[in-house]
Amino acid sequence: MLEVADTRKYRPAAHDLSKIRASALAVGLEALAEVNEMLADLRDRYRRRPSLLAALDRAQLP
Repeated sequence: MLEVADTRKYRPAAHDLSKIRASALAVGLEALAEVNEMLADLRDRYRRRPSLLAALDRAQLP
């Protein structure tokens, strides 16, 4: 969903990532740590996409 730069897809992607993070929290701290690591990798990989970073920030994702 995020491989092609498309600002219309950022908000739905952030929403989906938020659901994934909530599910990981329900599973346990190890799963949450893995999801947080994946999110950190996404932020680093797409650091030149300010609209994506803003969507992640609005979704209160780490």
